[in-house]
Amino acid sequence: MKYAQKWKRMVDGNDRALEDLYLSFFDKLYYFGFNFTQDEQIIKDCIQLLFIEITCYRKKLTEVKYVNAYIFKSFKRLLVKELKKNERFEPLEELGNPYFETTASAEKEVILQEASEELKKAISASIQKLTPKQREAIYLKFTCSLSYLEMSEYLGIGIESARVLIARSIQKIRLEIQKHTDLDTNNLILFYLSTFKGWQKN
Repeated sequence: MKYAQKWKRMVDGNDRALEDLYLSFFDKLYYFGFNFTQDEQIIKDCIQLLFIEITCYRKKLTEVKYVNAYIFKSFKRLLVKELKKNERFEPLEELGNPYFETTASAEKEVILQEASEELKKAISASIQKLTPKQREAIYLKFTCSLSYLEMSEYLGIGIESARVLIARSIQKIRLEIQKHTDLDTNNLILFYLSTFKGWQKN
Protein backbone atom coordinates (compact mmCIF):
# COMPACT_ATOMS: atom_id res chain seq x y z
CA MET A 1 0.00 0.00 0.00
CA LYS A 2 1.41 3.38 -1.05
CA TYR A 3 0.79 5.22 2.22
CA ALA A 4 0.71 2.34 4.71
CA GLN A 5 4.30 2.75 5.92
CA LYS A 6 3.98 6.52 6.29
CA TRP A 7 0.74 6.01 8.20
CA LYS A 8 2.36 3.51 10.55
CA ARG A 9 5.27 5.86 11.23
CA MET A 10 2.82 8.72 11.78
CA VAL A 11 0.82 6.67 14.28
CA ASP A 12 4.08 5.89 16.07
CA GLY A 13 4.71 9.60 16.51
CA ASN A 14 6.85 10.47 13.48
CA ASP A 15 6.00 14.07 12.60
CA ARG A 16 7.89 13.92 9.30
CA ALA A 17 5.61 11.08 8.17
CA LEU A 18 2.61 13.22 9.18
CA GLU A 19 3.94 16.11 7.12
CA ASP A 20 4.55 13.81 4.14
CA LEU A 21 0.96 12.58 4.31
CA TYR A 22 -0.32 16.15 4.50
CA LEU A 23 1.69 17.21 1.45
CA SER A 24 0.68 14.07 -0.46
CA PHE A 25 -3.03 14.62 0.07
CA PHE A 26 -3.46 18.40 0.16
CA ASP A 27 -3.99 19.03 -3.57
CA LYS A 28 -6.16 15.94 -4.01
CA LEU A 29 -8.41 16.92 -1.10
CA TYR A 30 -8.46 20.55 -2.24
CA TYR A 31 -9.83 19.73 -5.68
CA PHE A 32 -12.07 17.03 -4.26
CA GLY A 33 -13.64 19.70 -2.04
CA PHE A 34 -14.94 21.54 -5.11
CA ASN A 35 -17.34 18.65 -5.49
CA PHE A 36 -19.30 20.20 -2.64
CA THR A 37 -18.52 23.92 -2.43
CA GLN A 38 -16.79 26.78 -4.21
CA ASP A 39 -15.55 28.22 -0.92
CA GLU A 40 -11.80 27.65 -1.08
CA GLN A 41 -11.25 28.82 2.48
CA ILE A 42 -13.67 26.30 3.95
CA ILE A 43 -12.02 23.55 1.93
CA LYS A 44 -8.57 24.54 3.19
CA ASP A 45 -9.83 24.91 6.77
CA CYS A 46 -11.30 21.40 6.67
CA ILE A 47 -8.06 19.94 5.35
CA GLN A 48 -6.25 21.59 8.23
CA LEU A 49 -8.88 20.36 10.68
CA LEU A 50 -8.59 16.82 9.36
CA PHE A 51 -4.86 16.69 9.97
CA ILE A 52 -5.25 18.32 13.36
CA GLU A 53 -7.66 15.51 14.26
CA ILE A 54 -5.26 12.91 12.90
CA THR A 55 -2.46 14.43 14.98
CA CYS A 56 -4.55 14.50 18.14
CA TYR A 57 -5.94 10.98 17.78
CA ARG A 58 -3.17 9.19 15.92
CA LYS A 59 -2.54 6.73 18.73
CA LYS A 60 -6.10 5.48 18.18
CA LEU A 61 -5.70 5.11 14.43
CA THR A 62 -3.68 1.91 14.43
CA GLU A 63 -6.63 -0.05 13.02
CA VAL A 64 -6.95 2.02 9.85
CA LYS A 65 -6.46 -0.45 7.00
CA TYR A 66 -7.08 1.70 3.93
CA VAL A 67 -5.37 5.06 4.34
CA ASN A 68 -6.65 6.58 1.08
CA ALA A 69 -10.25 5.69 1.83
CA TYR A 70 -10.01 6.80 5.47
CA ILE A 71 -8.58 10.24 4.61
CA PHE A 72 -11.13 10.97 1.89
CA LYS A 73 -14.08 9.76 3.97
CA SER A 74 -12.92 11.75 7.00
CA PHE A 75 -12.39 14.90 4.95
CA LYS A 76 -15.78 14.59 3.30
CA ARG A 77 -17.41 14.12 6.72
CA LEU A 78 -15.77 17.27 8.10
CA LEU A 79 -16.51 19.33 5.00
CA VAL A 80 -20.16 18.33 4.76
CA LYS A 81 -20.61 18.95 8.50
CA GLU A 82 -19.11 22.43 8.18
CA LEU A 83 -21.19 23.31 5.13
CA LYS A 84 -24.40 22.09 6.73
CA LYS A 85 -23.61 24.12 9.83
CA ASN A 86 -23.35 27.20 7.62
CA GLU A 87 -26.30 26.10 5.46
CA ARG A 88 -24.02 26.01 2.45
CA PHE A 89 -23.97 22.33 1.59
CA GLU A 90 -24.32 21.69 -2.16
CA PRO A 91 -25.15 18.05 -2.95
CA LEU A 92 -23.42 16.58 -5.98
CA GLU A 93 -26.61 16.68 -8.00
CA GLU A 94 -26.99 20.45 -7.46
CA LEU A 95 -23.53 21.55 -8.57
CA GLY A 96 -24.68 22.49 -12.02
CA ASN A 97 -22.42 21.69 -14.95
CA PRO A 98 -18.95 20.89 -13.61
CA TYR A 99 -15.93 20.88 -15.82
CA PHE A 100 -12.70 18.93 -15.67
CA GLU A 101 -9.35 20.62 -15.22
CA THR A 102 -6.27 18.64 -16.09
CA THR A 103 -2.65 18.88 -15.12
CA ALA A 104 0.26 16.88 -16.39
CA SER A 105 4.00 16.44 -16.22
CA ALA A 106 6.13 17.91 -19.03
CA GLU A 107 6.19 14.50 -20.73
CA LYS A 108 2.42 14.16 -20.53
CA GLU A 109 1.98 17.71 -21.79
CA VAL A 110 3.88 16.80 -24.96
CA ILE A 111 1.63 13.80 -25.55
CA LEU A 112 -1.50 15.84 -24.93
CA GLN A 113 -0.32 18.55 -27.30
CA GLU A 114 0.24 15.95 -29.98
CA ALA A 115 -3.26 14.60 -29.49
CA SER A 116 -5.92 16.09 -31.69
CA GLU A 117 -7.74 19.08 -30.24
CA GLU A 118 -10.94 17.49 -31.49
CA LEU A 119 -10.26 14.36 -29.47
CA LYS A 120 -9.40 16.26 -26.29
CA LYS A 121 -12.58 18.31 -26.58
CA ALA A 122 -14.61 15.17 -27.22
CA ILE A 123 -13.23 13.45 -24.13
CA SER A 124 -13.83 16.55 -22.02
CA ALA A 125 -17.40 16.87 -23.25
CA SER A 126 -18.08 13.20 -22.64
CA ILE A 127 -16.99 13.50 -19.00
CA GLN A 128 -19.72 16.06 -18.48
CA LYS A 129 -22.26 13.34 -19.26
CA LEU A 130 -21.23 11.20 -16.30
CA THR A 131 -23.36 11.13 -13.18
CA PRO A 132 -21.94 12.85 -10.07
CA LYS A 133 -21.17 9.45 -8.56
CA GLN A 134 -19.34 8.36 -11.72
CA ARG A 135 -17.28 11.57 -11.76
CA GLU A 136 -16.40 11.08 -8.12
CA ALA A 137 -15.37 7.48 -8.76
CA ILE A 138 -13.27 8.45 -11.80
CA TYR A 139 -11.47 11.10 -9.74
CA LEU A 140 -10.75 8.75 -6.86
CA LYS A 141 -9.56 5.98 -9.15
CA PHE A 142 -7.43 7.84 -11.67
CA THR A 143 -6.23 10.94 -9.83
CA CYS A 144 -6.07 9.67 -6.27
CA SER A 145 -5.06 6.13 -7.25
CA LEU A 146 -7.47 4.40 -4.89
CA SER A 147 -7.52 0.66 -5.39
CA TYR A 148 -10.85 -1.06 -5.97
CA LEU A 149 -10.65 -2.28 -2.39
CA GLU A 150 -10.17 1.28 -1.14
CA MET A 151 -12.93 2.54 -3.39
CA SER A 152 -15.32 -0.08 -2.06
CA GLU A 153 -14.46 1.07 1.47
CA TYR A 154 -14.99 4.72 0.61
CA LEU A 155 -18.19 4.26 -1.37
CA GLY A 156 -19.65 1.58 0.89
CA ILE A 157 -20.09 -0.89 -1.94
CA GLY A 158 -18.57 -4.25 -2.86
CA ILE A 159 -15.29 -4.52 -4.74
CA GLU A 160 -17.02 -5.93 -7.80
CA SER A 161 -19.53 -3.07 -7.72
CA ALA A 162 -16.62 -0.61 -7.67
CA ARG A 163 -15.09 -2.32 -10.71
CA VAL A 164 -18.42 -2.21 -12.54
CA LEU A 165 -18.87 1.48 -11.67
CA ILE A 166 -15.51 2.40 -13.20
CA ALA A 167 -15.98 0.13 -16.22
CA ARG A 168 -19.42 1.59 -16.97
CA SER A 169 -18.11 5.13 -16.51
CA ILE A 170 -15.30 4.56 -19.01
CA GLN A 171 -17.68 2.84 -21.42
CA LYS A 172 -20.07 5.78 -21.18
CA ILE A 173 -17.20 8.12 -22.04
CA ARG A 174 -16.32 6.00 -25.06
CA LEU A 175 -19.90 5.85 -26.30
CA GLU A 176 -20.38 9.60 -25.92
CA ILE A 177 -17.21 10.27 -27.89
CA GLN A 178 -18.30 7.91 -30.66
CA LYS A 179 -21.47 9.95 -31.13
CA HIS A 180 -19.45 12.99 -32.16
CA THR A 181 -16.22 11.77 -33.70
CA ASP A 182 -14.69 8.85 -35.56
CA LEU A 183 -11.35 9.34 -33.84
CA ASP A 184 -9.61 6.36 -32.21
CA THR A 185 -9.89 6.97 -28.46
CA ASN A 186 -8.94 3.64 -26.93
CA ASN A 187 -5.34 4.57 -26.20
CA LEU A 188 -5.98 8.11 -24.97
CA ILE A 189 -9.03 7.94 -22.70
CA LEU A 190 -7.26 6.36 -19.74
CA PHE A 191 -4.23 8.56 -20.27
CA TYR A 192 -6.40 11.68 -20.34
CA LEU A 193 -8.19 10.60 -17.18
CA SER A 194 -4.83 10.16 -15.47
CA THR A 195 -4.22 13.90 -15.95
CA PHE A 196 -7.54 14.82 -14.33
CA LYS A 197 -6.88 17.38 -11.60
CA GLY A 198 -10.33 18.00 -10.24
CA TRP A 199 -13.74 19.33 -10.99
CA GLN A 200 -15.07 22.78 -10.37
CA LYS A 201 -18.33 24.59 -10.89
CA ASN A 202 -18.71 26.91 -13.85
